[in-house]
Formats: sequence, structure tokens, C-alpha cells
Amino acid sequence: MVSIISDTVASVLDALDIRYLREEGEFNFRVGEDDGDITYCVSVDEEGEMLTVVGYFPVCVPQENVDRVCRLLNDLNEQSVIGAFSVDPEDRRPSFHLSNYVCGGAVKERIVQMCLLQVMGHVSHSFQAIARAMYGGEQYTFTFANESPSPEQPD
Repeated sequence: MVSIISDTVASVLDALDIRYLREEGEFNFRVGEDDGDITYCVSVDEEGEMLTVVGYFPVCVPQENVDRVCRLLNDLNEQSVIGAFSVDPEDRRPSFHLSNYVCGGAVKERIVQMCLLQVMGHVSHSFQAIARAMYGGEQYTFTFANESPSPEQPD
């Protein structure tokens, strides 16, 4: 099967100097933020000419703060022109996702790059606000989903 979109995604990730794991129709990579590592998944539907990019936050929302975080994500979604924040109902992990039609005859690297950078920008820009909502106003540094967050020490 021809993998025009997948090859374009690989080209864009290479140009951005992002190391990734490529499997059939999917790319996975991590980007270290000041506050923790964000996991990204890029899914490609060659037949449907669709690209979906999801940025997963590194920890799950504590059960007692799910309502507060969901209200914040709703507010963020109302301000966003594209994509959407959500909390997975199973593991309570926040994410931001964007799906976009990318072909129409020719895949443009610019469109693929815009999709990737929009998701990465939304996640990076909102990270601390979501962390404060998750943990009652304290600022936290996150590492991986299976580790507990640790409060930042004041200077």
C-alpha cells in the first residue's frame, strides 16, 4: 500500500529533529517540556486521507479533581478554533487531539506540520493550568504516567 501521508509525516518529524517510533499507520514520540514529558501519537488513515494527532499528558487526573479539570478543559475548548481537550473516562488521562483531512490530491508538508505544531503548542501552552487544576493550585513537575508528580521547590 502506498503510504504518502505516512512518508510526509516522517519527513516533517525528521525536519523538526524529532525521534519517533514508526509502526504501520502510526508514529509515537515524546517531547520533554519544562514540566514533564508529553507523549504524542500521530495516526494516519491513508484511505480516508486523514491525520490525527494526540498529545497525552504524563499523569492521570486524581478522581476528586475530575470535575474541576473537565470544566477547565471545556473552557479551553471554547477558546480553541481547532482540536479538543478531553479526559479519558477510563484512566482519567488528559489529552489534546486534532484530526484533519490532509490530501485532496496532494499531501502538503505544510498542512501536516501545522497539525503537529498546533497540537504541540496547545499542550505546551495549557500544561501548567491543567496541572494546577489537577492538583489544587500547586505547581508540579511531571515525568511519566506511571510515576507520582512531585511539587516544585520554591527558590
